[in-house]
Amino acid sequence: MNRECRVLVTDDQPAVCQLFRSTLGARGAAVHAATNERQALEILRSQTIDLMFVDLRLADANGLDLLRTAHQISRQLVSVVMTGNGTLESAIEAMRVGACNYIVKPFDAQNILNALDHALAYKSSKVSARANHGDVGNSSSPLPINMVAASPQMRESLNSAALAAPSDMPVLIEGESGVGKQMLARWIHERNRESNGGFVHFPSGALKDARPGAEHPEWQRFVVGSASSERANECRSSADRCTFYVEHVEQLPMWAQRQLLQRIEWTSLSSSEYAHPDAARVRVIASTTTSLDAAVADDTFSRGLSDVLRLTPLSIPPLRKRPEDIRGLAYHFLERFCNDHNRDPGPYRRMIAEETWELMLRYSWPGNARELISLVLRALLTKDNSDFERTLIRHVSSPAPAPNCDMISVPLAGDLRTIERCVIREVVRRLGGNKAAAARALGMHRRTLYRVLLQN
Repeated sequence: MNRECRVLVTDDQPAVCQLFRSTLGARGAAVHAATNERQALEILRSQTIDLMFVDLRLADANGLDLLRTAHQISRQLVSVVMTGNGTLESAIEAMRVGACNYIVKPFDAQNILNALDHALAYKSSKVSARANHGDVGNSSSPLPINMVAASPQMRESLNSAALAAPSDMPVLIEGESGVGKQMLARWIHERNRESNGGFVHFPSGALKDARPGAEHPEWQRFVVGSASSERANECRSSADRCTFYVEHVEQLPMWAQRQLLQRIEWTSLSSSEYAHPDAARVRVIASTTTSLDAAVADDTFSRGLSDVLRLTPLSIPPLRKRPEDIRGLAYHFLERFCNDHNRDPGPYRRMIAEETWELMLRYSWPGNARELISLVLRALLTKDNSDFERTLIRHVSSPAPAPNCDMISVPLAGDLRTIERCVIREVVRRLGGNKAAAARALGMHRRTLYRVLLQN
């Protein structure tokens, strides 16, 4: 920290306040403690507070109400909420009010330090935004990208991403299609204090069939170093630092992999004097849905590029393996869509009965978070509000395998073709009828899959 950070922790448990005092005090922060709303407001009105940790369940007050008042008192305040496992909806509401993060009890000193680093990076990004665009008087608004992480697996991934965000090192994000890899890449970008030149999304399929030297404006500008492209103007000058997000990096042709490796070595792994004079300052984040180890073994992916990308490896688990996130994600998307369409999300939240949540938790979500987003939006767009919950129920009541079911039953009677057809049909069913995804999962051509299914 460049100067002493002034922190207010508000919790009616003295032991929690003491944990914050000892943990943050060791990092050089000045920690004020309050065990009720009155004490917290007195400190906020008499002291300049940079960061506030607040429990959503205070003995004498509603933590959400205190949070709203705190942000009215100080527009520069950054807040983090503390919550138990049973108050996830309130935590999401708190983030809408202005909190930048939440931590779930019970937590330890490392959780507190991770939350501190995250909050300071968030505060720095807000200062940069005001410097670049002017202070619009609403600095308590949250950043556009908010990652929901109630499950231990996703919290661990997000903590690792928060630690990686301030550096210039390349990042590799692994995960199934639809889990939110691009969203995590943008989340990392927004928390890099020097990423002032934009986020450039590059789909590797654009170069899949291209020959070496083929002109592609974004690739030429951000990887090769050519400044001739007018379309790729996200980095306005060599003083700006961009994030270059390479989606499906495993699809890059080998010549493009070599260029990307050279670009990373220019910028992230070497001294600045070796950088290309016309090249924009680029931080590379790549994502993949497949195993790069297998691609390296098959000689379809550069071992050198795999090694440098894995300097900061991150992984997003599939939604079926983190059911604790389903309710929070659904509320998050519901809130966002309702805000975009000037609707009150409250009635929709109340429409979802616990029995419906149970169905959603048992559903396997083959399309991951993308499927959940699509379902929530489809339910909101029904003509009659009463159809909202029925749309959810119809979708998640379709036959689906158990979350950890890796077994397929086959008939004892029948030839190999019958067994093959049985296996293919089961995989198609488990993937929600998506035959293209089933063909990829089985390692066979789509035409072959269709031919087998059409056989008598």
